[in-house]
Amino acid sequence: MKDLLKYLGVFCLLVATCVALIGATTAPDRTILGKWEQIEWAYELVDQPRGEEPDTFLEGVKRAVGRHLVVHKAETWEFLPGHRLRLRVGDHVEEAHWRLMGRGHLLRIVHADGSQEHYVLDRLDGETMRLQFETDIQARGIASLVFKR
Repeated sequence: MKDLLKYLGVFCLLVATCVALIGATTAPDRTILGKWEQIEWAYELVDQPRGEEPDTFLEGVKRAVGRHLVVHKAETWEFLPGHRLRLRVGDHVEEAHWRLMGRGHLLRIVHADGSQEHYVLDRLDGETMRLQFETDIQARGIASLVFKR
């Protein structure tokens, strides 16, 4: 009988620990809310022709991924409750909708004209968000956006 109570006590302690850990984590849907300043476009896995300026990376990426690439430059992204997204460049403001899919690692942005962008949420913490460009034409991982609060 003592052994049964011991095992039951250990089991209850493990369940309570798991529940506490799950309750202490913040869902990505809540962590992403707020204003994010784009600080960097990073390009990876792109061949650079000799003698060309780094800006040609962008042209190479554009050619590689075609019309699926939306280039965001020095923007402020504000993730609002209700899955609304406000993109701001200078005085120009655009509204869109966002949704985290999968296990909370895929970000889909739907613009007012119906066009969509897909990103892999590579990193998300209180201060940094890193998005990798996601497309179904084998261009994943060649461009990523880094944001800071």
